[in-house]
Amino acid sequence: MTAIPSFTGDANPYGGGDPYADYRTADFPFTQYANLADRQLGAGVIAANDEFFAERENLLVPGPAEFDPEHFGHKGKIMDGWETRRRRGTSAEHPWPTAEDHDWALVRLGAPGVIRGIIVDTAHFRGNYPQAVSVEGTSLPGSPSPRTSSPTM
Repeated sequence: MTAIPSFTGDANPYGGGDPYADYRTADFPFTQYANLADRQLGAGVIAANDEFFAERENLLVPGPAEFDPEHFGHKGKIMDGWETRRRRGTSAEHPWPTAEDHDWALVRLGAPGVIRGIIVDTAHFRGNYPQAVSVEGTSLPGSPSPRTSSPTM
């Protein structure tokens, strides 16, 4: 298997042109393997810290992201990704988030296996995309609850 080079830096998804177009053209070699996060295998997002704008289950929707600029719901703009509230600091003296103040989601895979890659699609998040993503994994027997699966809860 060929490893994909790691990426460090600004994950700005928009490079100009049509703001509603999806310019992703990458063909990732790991997509030839089974998607362990497929709902058909029983995968799910069993916990997340915030679902203010869009629900956590959107993290596992297969296929490219879609954007309809005229689709609104009771919370505002309908997004097909997972979108949380913006993080702000605790005071005027500390206007930025702390190192511990981050969004998180706990994904239970549908089958055991080797994770060969992940796709973090920020195609339609203009100006509120994450600058970095961290992924951690573990193997736990049975079907543990979110509380027993995460030390942060």
